[in-house]
Amino acid sequence: MLRTRLLRAVVCAIAATSLPLAFPSAAAPQALGETTVVSTLSGTGELGFADGSNGTFLMPTGLAYDAAGRLYVSDGAAQRIRRIDPDGSVRTIAGGGALDSSGFWVTGGYADGRGTAARFDRPAGIAIRSDGTIYVADTLNHCIRAIDVRGDVTTYAGSPSAPGHVDGPRSTARFGDPTGLAVDHQGDLFVADYTGIREIDPAGNVTTIPSLGNKPYAVAVFDGPREVTVFAGDQDGIVARRLGRSPSEDRGFSREGIPNAERTLTTAAEQPLGEPAFLAAIDENTVAYTELRTNTIRSLEIISGQTALLAGTPSENGSGDTGGYDDGPGPAAKFFTPLGIARAPDGGLVVADGGNRRVRKLSPTERVDPWGSLEVAFPGVAEHPDPSEYRIAYVGDSYIYYGTDWATSIEGLLQDRLAVDPGLRALGKHPKIVPIIKLANAEFRNFATLAALTGFYDFVVLNINLGNVYTTYENEHRTPDLAGADWPAELTRTLVDISRTLSAKNIGFLVIVHPVPTSFAPSEGTWYPIAEEFAPPYAMAPDARAMRRLEDAIMRSGVPAVDVTPEFTAEEAASPHVPLFGTADYHFTRRARAIIANAVAARLHAMAPWRR
Repeated sequence: MLRTRLLRAVVCAIAATSLPLAFPSAAAPQALGETTVVSTLSGTGELGFADGSNGTFLMPTGLAYDAAGRLYVSDGAAQRIRRIDPDGSVRTIAGGGALDSSGFWVTGGYADGRGTAARFDRPAGIAIRSDGTIYVADTLNHCIRAIDVRGDVTTYAGSPSAPGHVDGPRSTARFGDPTGLAVDHQGDLFVADYTGIREIDPAGNVTTIPSLGNKPYAVAVFDGPREVTVFAGDQDGIVARRLGRSPSEDRGFSREGIPNAERTLTTAAEQPLGEPAFLAAIDENTVAYTELRTNTIRSLEIISGQTALLAGTPSENGSGDTGGYDDGPGPAAKFFTPLGIARAPDGGLVVADGGNRRVRKLSPTERVDPWGSLEVAFPGVAEHPDPSEYRIAYVGDSYIYYGTDWATSIEGLLQDRLAVDPGLRALGKHPKIVPIIKLANAEFRNFATLAALTGFYDFVVLNINLGNVYTTYENEHRTPDLAGADWPAELTRTLVDISRTLSAKNIGFLVIVHPVPTSFAPSEGTWYPIAEEFAPPYAMAPDARAMRRLEDAIMRSGVPAVDVTPEFTAEEAASPHVPLFGTADYHFTRRARAIIANAVAARLHAMAPWRR
């Protein structure tokens, strides 16, 4: 009842501040490591298509789980559809044919029929509707095949003798070379065809999603609480669209070698996508993919454009040297032609390791994505919050969590340091640091108001830098003027108001301020104007005056604050020293994140706000 009354109050507050309300769809995940562990799920590595506990494959290609936890595999070189049961045994459910003279391939064919009487020609993507029907992208037969619960194979849509691009009823629709398949909760089937991303509704009507992808060959779908996100892998890279929205709102990211003009967004400037092969949706903002050029498994987060290497050997560029077969921690694992990828029931990933003739498993890992919470009112708060958590909202712009992973992030490091605080432990509490992206003064105020109304956070840390000043002006359609007199006074008032709002509800408050390269040292930001081409090379002269005004504005507010500029200056002046900035958009390096985490931890240990 108390929670119901509280939510009603929050709804009223949100109506006043025009912010959307959303809670996470599931409770907070269990504690997990951030490095995935790769293991072999099925396949001995030997050539063949033997069934049983020691099943063999020729080239596993596409993957999909059914509701019972059984994994279906298209064995593209064997022209078969296989099933891996939870006990690890392999069974061929459809397709057949003998090895050709090479011993590496079964000649493709076309025939409907039951089980092994059916024939396929390079089957690839697999998707399973809720009624248990299995759909296969039969690539070189230019059609979509269906396998019912009895094992009967039929041609669901398209024609092996008439490739093309024709929408309409599935009986008359035509496809070019369908490769990827995905399905949403409504039973809509999405097909990555070289002619476009096609959608087949449960009634069998085929339509083309307009302007989604350039010769797409991979597709993944995340059916979230708010909307459906479709990810497409194509000749240019990866593009994502929220269904029902305009193509102008697409998030498109270029693979290496594609000019930026072909895709308006990049992957953190210096992190190319590589060569995406197959896709698996992680959430509405994140897609995992297999990457053939470097034999790796990666992920792309479409709000920030940040990519991550999940498993496989890191490399500057691809060569045969990156391929191989090794299980173990993600960075030590090796793959050889990784193709299909799918989410496992436990939240991990499975990969069709085509060249190794095996199906591999990536264990689930801890994931922190503050950009995915941009439209969530209370990030990091589960439906039933853990009373032993001491929740600290770490609020700020992209500097708080960019180009990082949890283990080396400010928040992750800070959480580790606070976890050993004897005062916090004596209270039976453990820290939970939550990264929350907010960009400007009005957003800071709104968040503080909602935090005070709900009490969902025990403490708020606010990260301030000159980027926040620019954003405040831009959001209000004003021209940023760091030499002007308005913004320092406005910032001071904002901090005073936030402090009063939070302290009235016994919520602690701390401000962190740091320089950016344009107000610090020229060597820390020289590469950025060259990479982004927004200014002539080396045309960024450091100007510390705006930074001094920022520091003075914070000091006048009287709020508790930590200025890491002295630590940064000492680090920069040392010989030798490591960079403090230099990732995309000159965000922090690991060294800088550690400096900030240590400074914040030291101040919080001294403040001991949990004793209130």
